[in-house]
Amino acid sequence: MKNTLKISLFFFVLLLFLSPASALVWNTNKFTWSNDQKSITITDSESATFSTGAFVSDSDTVKLVVDLLLKDGTYVKNILTKNVDVTQFTGFEKITIEQKDYQKIGDYIIRITLSDNFPDSKTDFLKLSVKEKVIPPKNTAPTIIITSPTDGSSFKENTPVTFKATATDIEDGDLSNKIEWSGTPNIAKGTSTTQYLSPKTYTVTAKVTDTQGLTSSATITVSASQNEPVLWNIIVSPQNAIVNIGDKIIYSAKAIYSDGTSLDVTNLADWTNTNNQIASMNLNTATAKSAGGPKHLHLPQKRLPASALLY
Repeated sequence: MKNTLKISLFFFVLLLFLSPASALVWNTNKFTWSNDQKSITITDSESATFSTGAFVSDSDTVKLVVDLLLKDGTYVKNILTKNVDVTQFTGFEKITIEQKDYQKIGDYIIRITLSDNFPDSKTDFLKLSVKEKVIPPKNTAPTIIITSPTDGSSFKENTPVTFKATATDIEDGDLSNKIEWSGTPNIAKGTSTTQYLSPKTYTVTAKVTDTQGLTSSATITVSASQNEPVLWNIIVSPQNAIVNIGDKIIYSAKAIYSDGTSLDVTNLADWTNTNNQIASMNLNTATAKSAGGPKHLHLPQKRLPASALLY
């Protein structure tokens, strides 16, 4: 009987030693953060999402408690309390802390506690820093001014015209070298551009864009007119005349201009005679008095001055 009792006690003690102890295993080195560390920094209004890291337990259920504390340990609020079915568990639990949880900027501690039915519990901590949200200053559009020529200016054709402008920006400073010109005969960039204008009206625009993408422009209207043709020659007919005394000679005059055009200037001419002893003049008609001697033709200032000799 005594031997039987000893065997029973030994077996009972052996059962105690062989009974499974709590086996809650938590790999806290596997917390998942954006920077793979146990701390994260966010700006005010942002959310922080992380995972608890992998844990397993011999218990079917593990209680997960997530609390938010101030950095001195003062309790703020419970973020999550949940019984995790370990038999259906995928390896870790995702947790999100929103602005309504922390409410203001500062440093916090996230306390995560796991406990099972044996009971056994484990606790780990994460650091959370909430920084003030920095609002960048509002970008302002650049300012651009066309300084030359003035709006409405008029030029002769093929005259070199220099367009100048300045551009400044509060954030970027001087942007004059970024100016883009349009409406001129040739596309150009920079503070100034010199263009040769054909006869027409031009709407010229100077535009500049800052580094933030804001654009400003300035526009003027200029025009170019056709040049007056230059008088190249005067042809008088007849060139040479042999007449008797008392005969009349009727002359005509034609002006030749630089643009290839011609004009009958007979009635525009101021017909004069430098020697009334040779011939008398009445408008473009000469009456011979004696042989020899030159006559002169003068054009008045109605177009361009010129003269021709008549023999």
